[in-house]
Amino acid sequence: MCQEDYLQGLHGLFLAEPENEMLQRLENCTANPKETIVLLLSALDPDDSAQKSAYARMIFEPLGMYYRRADLSIGTFARLAEALWRAIPQGIADEEPFVLLSTAADWLDPDAGCEAAARECYERALRFCSKEDAHERL
Repeated sequence: MCQEDYLQGLHGLFLAEPENEMLQRLENCTANPKETIVLLLSALDPDDSAQKSAYARMIFEPLGMYYRRADLSIGTFARLAEALWRAIPQGIADEEPFVLLSTAADWLDPDAGCEAAARECYERALRFCSKEDAHERL
């Protein structure tokens, strides 16, 4: 989903339900994608597997595009993934695939020194959410 599609969908929902507090808050932060993601993640019900699946796709699909960028080092990607992981609600942050955003960077520690293992963790998380039945695992 591109930003234009998201904004068009959000505006349509907001016009249909102008009193909806969450939609109002999302409308107010459309210029700030990071704030939007944090707001959406804060509304997550950790016991709802369908919501977890949707949030996993929302996080990992765009994250996969960053991962595949040739101009982005694994260290820079690790910092981005760690920052994103910190915004995930505690109820699901320690579950797969979300926890991999944090633990994969451990392999980049100079003492561990295993970039291949870090990449394997990130790719596992990205694959986890690319399969159609991912919602059954969450």
